[in-house]
Amino acid sequence: MAILAEQPRRSAPAGVADMMSHIFERYFTNTLNTDVTDGLCETLLKTIMKNALIVIDDPKNYDAWCEVGFAGALAHNNLVGLGREQVARSRWIAPPTAASS
Repeated sequence: MAILAEQPRRSAPAGVADMMSHIFERYFTNTLNTDVTDGLCETLLKTIMKNALIVIDDPKNYDAWCEVGFAGALAHNNLVGLGREQVARSRWIAPPTAASS
């Protein structure tokens, strides 16, 4: 836990933005009948937003870190992308310097 609390303050918001972008890439799709994974996406986004505010305010809050971490793992492991067309749209809007790094 100490390692999380000692990260630069900008790390948590940057990580949260990355998690949310991965969820958005899967949520906004042309595929129909994705009620289960839509619900998972929405729940993960709500969980991340709620607990990210806690982590930013109190970096030593272990429970909030656990919620953010678990939601982030699910955001990145493609669970919410199952059964749907996926296109990494957010990568298209990155500035050239960010995309090339």
